[in-house]
Amino acid sequence: MKKTIPAKACNLKILDTDLQFGTNGGDATTAPISLLARSAEPIAHWYFGSVIHDLSGMKLLKKRIVIDWLHDDNEQLGYLNKFEETDDGLLVSGALVPFKDSDRATEIIAKQAAGVPYEASIDFRPRGSFGLKIEEVGEGNETEVNGKTYAGPITVIREWPLNAVAICPHGADDRTAAYLNSAENENAEVEIEVMKIEDDKKAVEDAAKLAEEAKAAKLKADESDKAKEAAKLAASVEAKGEEARAKEKLAEQKKRDDEKKKERAEFAQFNEAFGDKAGVYFAEGLTFEDATTRFCKELRAENEELRASKEADPDGLATFQLDGDSESGEEVKLTATDEQIKFAAKIARRDPAELKAAMIESKKEELARKE
Repeated sequence: MKKTIPAKACNLKILDTDLQFGTNGGDATTAPISLLARSAEPIAHWYFGSVIHDLSGMKLLKKRIVIDWLHDDNEQLGYLNKFEETDDGLLVSGALVPFKDSDRATEIIAKQAAGVPYEASIDFRPRGSFGLKIEEVGEGNETEVNGKTYAGPITVIREWPLNAVAICPHGADDRTAAYLNSAENENAEVEIEVMKIEDDKKAVEDAAKLAEEAKAAKLKADESDKAKEAAKLAASVEAKGEEARAKEKLAEQKKRDDEKKKERAEFAQFNEAFGDKAGVYFAEGLTFEDATTRFCKELRAENEELRASKEADPDGLATFQLDGDSESGEEVKLTATDEQIKFAAKIARRDPAELKAAMIESKKEELARKE
């Protein structure tokens, strides 16, 4: 279920004995810092009571997180970039980064070297996609966290983001975060997800199962470098295979497109040359040369059939007088219409008038042979 809690409840003070400062020498521009950000044991909290963080449920927004002063985003002191889950808890380390002689980081480095104690606080407010999930264990019930079993009443922070770590003056209260001190944020709340474990044994079993899954996930994450490299290599090979298959698919598609383009061009040529008969010739798979031969053959056959079916002076035939070339004045009759002569000339790539003249001449020779 969902519920809202004070945003201030998402701060947790770290004991000063767990905050360690180092040095990189007199001329160094940074000072190393390490701390146990969260122990693996329960501690007392002003809002949750006895509370423990499930270390396997910690999430990071980025690979580096900020070290600031009293959780003030405007006063950043350094960074943390190493995070290690140990038997004692979550060990983190990084560096303070002063940038001038009078800034807060320089002051803290100098004062702690002189023995002034400081404390720290972690910020685990829900942010973005990283929510806060808690488990409330009632009295008389048990739950497993960080490899141990604890009896209720206790609150378990099962999933939580580590947003930042703040350095605080010694003795500062968990509720004194700078980002909450303004009037508009004094009563700020955040929404969290809560699971209650009271007398429901199934819920306890589910929690144990969750812990086992977390342990299994950690073991899987700690696999050998050799296995990781093998997985990386396999992924690379698979990616190259996918790339090769994609290129092959594109090549096949281009080939099909080119073939279709060629077919369209060939059909356009057939259609222009053979008209209504183009579809038949093309469907039968004839080459353009074979189609031309067949078209001429069929054209001659049609002409012969037309000649045989017509009377001596059929209507619609082209008739030409031989202008005195024949003593008898006999007419030369062609069985081809003007449209057929024009089409045949187009196929033969000749001038229609020249083709007609040639046909007349051929007819004259035929008549002469008969005489």
